[in-house]
Order: sequence, then structure tokens, then C-alpha cells
Amino acid sequence: MVLILGVLAGVAAPRLFDATDEASVNATAQHLIVIAEAAELCFAQTGEWPGNQNGAILPPELAPYLRDNPFASPCPIGGVFDWDANNGGHRARIKIYGMTPNDPAQLMLDSLLDDGDLATGQLIALRPEAIVYIVAE
Repeated sequence: MVLILGVLAGVAAPRLFDATDEASVNATAQHLIVIAEAAELCFAQTGEWPGNQNGAILPPELAPYLRDNPFASPCPIGGVFDWDANNGGHRARIKIYGMTPNDPAQLMLDSLLDDGDLATGQLIALRPEAIVYIVAE
């Protein structure tokens, strides 16, 4: 009986961790989409992108467009959200930094939102511990 439970636990545990990773990636994708849509709405109504913010701080221009503040808590896949305006050659982007370097969740997120390649597209690796989601070139 104990042997059977041990075998079942050995099979179920990796699937449980995979499901947890998948849930974290999906939650992160949802946060990125919500922040990007709020920024695009802000730009459509004001003609300007929210101002650059350092660290995990909600740009004040985005506050009216967001019900919750995704910048106030850690990113589900690790690290924190950061808003960048006119940085790195992009007019607007969302950075996630402070992640576990080269975390497989980064590639999972890219496969979900973009082209599955962290070197190209809308979601790119900035450094091993940071990725950016480009809202506007």
C-alpha cells in the first residue's frame, strides 16, 4: 500500500508542479495583456504614453484604466512588473525583472503570447533575469 502511494506521488507531483507553472504563466500573460490594453487606452484618449517609472510602481496615468494594481505584488512567474516609456528604442513596454535567470517560464510565456523565441517578436529577453513585452515600437 505504501509503495503504491509512493509511486502515485512520484507520478502526480511533477504534473502538479507543471500545472502550477502553467497557471503562473497564464496569470502573467493576463497581467501583461491588461497592462498593455490600459496603456493603449490611455494613449488613445490622451495622445501620450504613461510616463516612465522605476521599479514596481504603477504609473499614475494608468491608474484610471486599471481596476487592480498588478505592480503592487510580485509577478506570478517571479520578479516584478516595471513600466518603461521611451526606453530601449521602444515608445512603451512592460518589463519583468528580478526573475530567476533563464527560467523556463520565460519561454512558456513567449510561446503563449508571441513567437516562442525570446530573441524576436513582441516578448524578448532583455537579460537572463529580465524580459520585456513591447506595447509600442
